[in-house]
Amino acid sequence: MDSGIKTLLDKAKIDSNHYQYFEDCKLDGIITNEKKDACIININMNTNLPLNIYQEIDRKIKNVFPKIDNIKIKMNINNPSVKLFYDYFDYVLDGLNINIDTDNIVFKGNKLILNTKFDEKIETEIKKELKKLGYNVDIEYKEIKNEELKYTNVLEQKKEEVPKKVIDNPDVLFGRLINDSITRMDSIIETGKTITVEAYIFGSELREIKSKDGRQFRILNLKLTDFTDSIYATLFVHENEDVPKIEEKQWYKIRAKVKEPDKYNSDMSLSIMDINVLNKEIVERIDDAPIKRVELHAHTMMSQMDGVINEEKLVKKAISFGHKAIAIT
Repeated sequence: MDSGIKTLLDKAKIDSNHYQYFEDCKLDGIITNEKKDACIININMNTNLPLNIYQEIDRKIKNVFPKIDNIKIKMNINNPSVKLFYDYFDYVLDGLNINIDTDNIVFKGNKLILNTKFDEKIETEIKKELKKLGYNVDIEYKEIKNEELKYTNVLEQKKEEVPKKVIDNPDVLFGRLINDSITRMDSIIETGKTITVEAYIFGSELREIKSKDGRQFRILNLKLTDFTDSIYATLFVHENEDVPKIEEKQWYKIRAKVKEPDKYNSDMSLSIMDINVLNKEIVERIDDAPIKRVELHAHTMMSQMDGVINEEKLVKKAISFGHKAIAIT
């Protein structure tokens, strides 16, 4: 690792587990203005950092220069990542407070194809922000064919190698080691963000699809809950990647991007980036009230659209709580 980058990471107090992402990184220089109240940090590396790692260094860089108010990081990238572009594009749009359907875009080479027309000023701002992140793009507007969308964006990256595990850790089932803070599922309200959840798997399905050039891909669909709420999640697996062995009724730590409803999911869902093993047990609820209640208005699956529990399970749960009776309506 470049000594300048190592010093920068140390002073910024970056999580040491994330140093692995900076092995090929080089500090190209730090430029300050005459008043010394603003600076630009130039970093050169082979390909882009995962967005959450970039956000960490962007957030913590003030630890290095506490007296400078305006600090910008400029990433000079030799081989910009197609896979990560969509995360960074969402990030730029969020920062500029622009709301468009980012599923309807195509990024090829250095060309960004959109079917939403921006005015010249906004287009210039988007290109400027993307350039700071290592993407020097030309924007083209045209009607995008359906076959170019969704799986093309996520899967068809012919010139880019699929990233492999950076570290040999038995807890890493897919992607990288996760050390991020946990988001409760009942607090997931904003799309476009990268979050980490603790997830109990209560359903899974593996599907195979074929691209137009005949390549095979697999899609792992998971049903997740943390018992505050539940959500669907999808993992796209390339033909030269192994499908992680995910067991139902087990806990996992999952880092993913929150996606808007689309034709595949009618509600918000998660696009999985990393999966780690999580040693956690379900804490059984108990009724420790000295005087037990009797539920007089319980719904089961016999009440269409009102109840989702089997009546036998409901009765068994009432017995485990010490309830003497239950009324099913």
